[in-house]
Amino acid sequence: SVKLPTKEFIDFESLTAICFVSGLDDEGSVARAAADLKPDSDIEKLLPREPLQEHELARMPKRPLLGLQSRVPVEAIVDYIASVGRRIGEDPVADAEEQVEEMFGLSLRDEMLDVFDGFASVSIDIDLARTRPEVIVGLGISDEMSFPAIYETVVETVSKWPEVQDRLETSEHRGFEIYEFSPQRMMFFPVELCWAHANDQLIFATHVDLVTQQIDRMIDGNTFAQTERAKQLMEFGEENNYGNPVAVTTLDPVKLMELFFQFANMWGGMDDDDELLPGFTFGDVPDLEVLAD
Repeated sequence: SVKLPTKEFIDFESLTAICFVSGLDDEGSVARAAADLKPDSDIEKLLPREPLQEHELARMPKRPLLGLQSRVPVEAIVDYIASVGRRIGEDPVADAEEQVEEMFGLSLRDEMLDVFDGFASVSIDIDLARTRPEVIVGLGISDEMSFPAIYETVVETVSKWPEVQDRLETSEHRGFEIYEFSPQRMMFFPVELCWAHANDQLIFATHVDLVTQQIDRMIDGNTFAQTERAKQLMEFGEENNYGNPVAVTTLDPVKLMELFFQFANMWGGMDDDDELLPGFTFGDVPDLEVLAD
């Protein structure tokens, strides 16, 4: 077993109070939690600050099995990792900066990380029919003038690596170039690493189809921002003077139940839905829940 130096990672003394309340409203169960932190503490610095905007909520699919959107304080996280590393006798950030400079001739902090605005969107699904995980990551770009040159440098360098060049393919969708890298299979899942630079976001996904879908959503819509839950989040912030949320986590209960039933059928646990839950229909399950905001 590995014993982590907890005190070196988290300063629990900066956490002064925690409040948690749960109950019922007109639609179902509701929970609210609040934490009071000392100003300028390590934990407080790592929390997202800038509220999400509607166009950023549009970077996530309409109904992923599990979704997360947040604005990450990149510089604060890098500083925190460096600080923790120095406390335990190592500096992973300094090592990473040296490797990035050596491989790409770029500065990790001043060039590679500085072009991102800190926004991150992650959506996760599982396609049992194709036995593959479906993960889409969208990163927001703040400096659209500098990013293309940095992106081109990194991609050109990586594409020349011997372990990459024979497995890297390119395609185009609606005017955007997509890169598709096929490494070894992960367990029984056929996993790929695909990416594309599309306007103000850098897209990563586990299959090329997912990248094209993300580009289509960027152009045509049909995203989480158009759901009733997203509208409720915005309205709740306005009504209570909270403003827009700085992070949102969602779960699709219908997809979760469908996935459960599919696994049960695969393992021979039941013949049909009624054996497990008599009278159950998916109409009894809400189509999307916001777990946290």
